[in-house]
Amino acid sequence: MAHPLSYHKNNTDIDGRTSNQSSVFTTDNQKGSEKLDFWKEVVCDRVAPLDFTVEANGTFEGALRWTKIDDIQLSDIRATPHVALRTLSSIRKSDSDAFVFNLLQTGRCDASQDGRSARMNNGMGWFCSADRPYELNFDQPFHLTSVQIPRHMINRNISGADRLVAYNLSHSSQLYPLVQNYILQLAQQRPQFDKITAGKVALNLAELVSTLIGEHLSNHEAPLSNSKVASLLRIRAFVETNLHDPDLCPTRVAEAMRMSTRYINQLLEAENTSLSRYIWQRRVERVATLLKNPANAGNSLSSFAYACGFNDMTHFSKAFRKHFGMSPSEYRSLCNE
Repeated sequence: MAHPLSYHKNNTDIDGRTSNQSSVFTTDNQKGSEKLDFWKEVVCDRVAPLDFTVEANGTFEGALRWTKIDDIQLSDIRATPHVALRTLSSIRKSDSDAFVFNLLQTGRCDASQDGRSARMNNGMGWFCSADRPYELNFDQPFHLTSVQIPRHMINRNISGADRLVAYNLSHSSQLYPLVQNYILQLAQQRPQFDKITAGKVALNLAELVSTLIGEHLSNHEAPLSNSKVASLLRIRAFVETNLHDPDLCPTRVAEAMRMSTRYINQLLEAENTSLSRYIWQRRVERVATLLKNPANAGNSLSSFAYACGFNDMTHFSKAFRKHFGMSPSEYRSLCNE
């Protein structure tokens, strides 16, 4: 059954003056047997595709306040006990490649990803990576504020973030209270920003969260030195600037950086990737960004591929499908539904 997804919206950027969107959803007006289905539809539409389970004969209630500021999404969630699962099936339904930061205001959650599990209580925060399965088990009513930040906005600032999934970020941290207060204020106030201001706020938030991650990474084994982090930032910046060039390859990057490809690949090991994979990944992600823009509806797939450095459509299609689990044309149709 299809449900009306929202009873309140504001701050849309119809006139181009603002870059905010916000919506409020609740199960209050749904029949008991339809509440969980409604919730799943809402979360999949506004947050990310997830599967949900509740105890047998258990009732479900939920409310969501959703806000989008430029490329960052904030979700303020109150709900009764349930399990939220990011499965391989749900990952295939979404192109989301984001870090999902969760701040638990009340309640309790067992968070699991990549073989790590942690019990989270009031005031604690953690993150998961949306490109891999994870599980969040809430065994009592809870209040959670969740922030989705695109992976590239974190990776441009810090390396190795994936090492901290399902890790309590509030533990022994001086920065966590600052980050927590900033995010909670944004989620509660839902401010109206113009496009330029929204972009700056999103970048500042990503940098602040990246700094928090860096604080914890410095306490883990084998942290990257400042010079290595700086080298990674330079490498990423060079790749981003030259994605359009079909001749961009690991050898060219290494020559421009005056480093060996072997050394660059060692730097990228913390992110479980290599320079060649990183280049094609950023190319297909840039194509995906172009495909999602309604202003580009009249342009051909080949024009996007060539503009992002691909010179072979067969290679482009295979790379795109490998990363997103669907063809470029299927992705475009899904985005324009």
